[in-house]
Amino acid sequence: MSTVDQRLLEIIGIMLEKRELTPMEAHELRESHRFIVDRERKRARLLNLLFAARIGKDWIWFEKLTNEYNAFNKLY
Repeated sequence: MSTVDQRLLEIIGIMLEKRELTPMEAHELRESHRFIVDRERKRARLLNLLFAARIGKDWIWFEKLTNEYNAFNKLY
């Protein structure tokens, strides 16, 4: 779990305790949400391309995408 994921869970915990978020916490909530959504869109795009390469039996493209996917996972 990334530090962004951890912070998002902390902020959600605060919200569940029925405490108002500070302006900084509200900003962090929006930023964390945006980061996670963007990250998961990128992951889904790579997985869809991997699937297309596999179905099309384009193994050179598949290998290239596999390297991209592995690099993506190391980044996050």
